[in-house]
Amino acid sequence: MRSSRADRSAEATVPAQWVRIGLLRSFLVLMVPVLALSTTSYLLWRAIAQSTPETFPDIQFWFYFFDVGREINVPTWFSAGLWIGVGLITGYFARRAARFRVSWGFFAFLAFFLSLDETLELHERLDGIGNELARYVPITLGFTWVLPGVLIAAVLCAFLLRLVVSLPRRAMIGLLASGVVFVSGSVGAETLSGMTLINEGQAPSFFVLTLVEETLEMTGLALCVASLLHLLQHRRVEDGIAYRVAGGAAAPHRTRPGRTGTMTETTSETMVDTMQDDVGSTASRTAHPAGAPHLAAPGRSAAAGTAPTSATPDPSESPAP
Repeated sequence: MRSSRADRSAEATVPAQWVRIGLLRSFLVLMVPVLALSTTSYLLWRAIAQSTPETFPDIQFWFYFFDVGREINVPTWFSAGLWIGVGLITGYFARRAARFRVSWGFFAFLAFFLSLDETLELHERLDGIGNELARYVPITLGFTWVLPGVLIAAVLCAFLLRLVVSLPRRAMIGLLASGVVFVSGSVGAETLSGMTLINEGQAPSFFVLTLVEETLEMTGLALCVASLLHLLQHRRVEDGIAYRVAGGAAAPHRTRPGRTGTMTETTSETMVDTMQDDVGSTASRTAHPAGAPHLAAPGRSAAAGTAPTSATPDPSESPAP
C-alpha cells in the first residue's frame, strides 16, 4: 500500500507532456460558425424569394443581420474578429520570436488594419485608381478596386513570404493555403460577382457568387488562425494551463544563476514556458517511469554545489520561425 502511494506521488511530480495545438482540429472548430453563417444567409435569402407581402418584413429584418453581401452585421463582425485573432497571435509571436520579429510585427499590424477594413470597406476606396487601370484591361469589371488590390496583396505577400517559408512544414502549408483560399474569394469570386452585376443586375447568381466570396474569405481566415495556433504547445499544470511557442520560436532569456539558459519559469495561470529548441533540452520533454527519480536537465548537475554547464543548443539544429 505504501509503495503504491509512493508511485502515485512520483507520477504526480512528473510534468505533463507538451502537446502541440492541432491544426486540423482548430480549423474544424472555426469552420462551424463559418458554415452556420453562410447557411443562415442562404436560407434567409431563399425565404425572401418565397415570402408573401405579410411575411416579407419579418424575413427582411433578420436577413439584414446575416446578409453576407452587406457590412456591419454578424458575418462582418465574425470576419473582423478572426482578423483580430490573427493580429493577437502574430503580435505575441513578434514579442517572443527569436527571428523575424519585424515580419511578425508587420503581420500583426496588417491583421488589425484588415479587421478595420472588413468593417468600414476601406478597400472599396481604391475604385479611383482601379478605374484608371481598368482602361488597360480587355474585360469590363464591376468592382475595379480589385486591380490595385491585387498589386497591393502581391507586395504584402512577398514581404511575408520569407517568414512563412521558415515555419514548420504544416504551419507553412496551412498559411500558404489560407492565403490562396482568401484571395480566391476576395479577388476571384468578387471579380466574377462584379461582372455578373453589370451583365445581369441583382440576379440570383450575383447573390450566390457573393455568398461564395464571403465563405471563401472566412474559410481562409479560419485556416490562417488554425495554422498560427499550431505554432503553440500547451500542457496542464497545477494552476491551470501552460502555453509555450513550439518549434523554437521563442527568444532566449536571461536566467537565474544555476539555471540552464533555455527555460523561463512563471507562476501565472496561463504561463508561457519558452524554449529555444523544440526537440527538448530540459527534463520536461523526458518520459519518466512511475517511481523513477526525476532526472536533472542537461547542464544541471545532480550533485549540490556543482557548477552547471552550458546547455544552449546550436541554433542551426532547430528551425525557428
